[in-house]
Amino acid sequence: MSTMKRKHKSFVLRLVSLVVIVAALLTYNLITQNRLDAEAEARAAAEAVTVYDPLAGDVLTEASDASADTSVGAGSWKDGTWEGEATGYGGPIRVSVVVSGGKITSVGVLSHDLEDDAYYSMAEAVIPEVIDAQSTAVDTVSGATFSSNGILGAVDKALEGAVN
Repeated sequence: MSTMKRKHKSFVLRLVSLVVIVAALLTYNLITQNRLDAEAEARAAAEAVTVYDPLAGDVLTEASDASADTSVGAGSWKDGTWEGEATGYGGPIRVSVVVSGGKITSVGVLSHDLEDDAYYSMAEAVIPEVIDAQSTAVDTVSGATFSSNGILGAVDKALEGAVN
């Protein structure tokens, strides 16, 4: 009978282990799917912005969110140093944008304390592209989409104060 008890205990232990492993896999898949869904929403929100023509004074296109695309009107921003903040992968990203002669001359990140260093360091590649394009309508960094969108969103927020 003790052999039967050991076999029963062994069977129960294996069954419990199997249930724990299946539960862990299902939880991992759920978390991964939630992140993929959030990334798709962020990508859609980044593509769907309100474009405002400052010369004509009217909205050219509208989108589901109420944010203005401050990248339109490059060359017509007020000179100064402007700060903005947006949410990246891990938390808020705060930037400083210097506008001189109506153009973006530099973008500096003031803080990104809660960002994952690996994602953030990849996402920094959007900064020179923003300066070159004089716009935040640049591609995000693959693999660091949330952090890239955080930097771009913070630049947009900073430029809201620079709109003439």
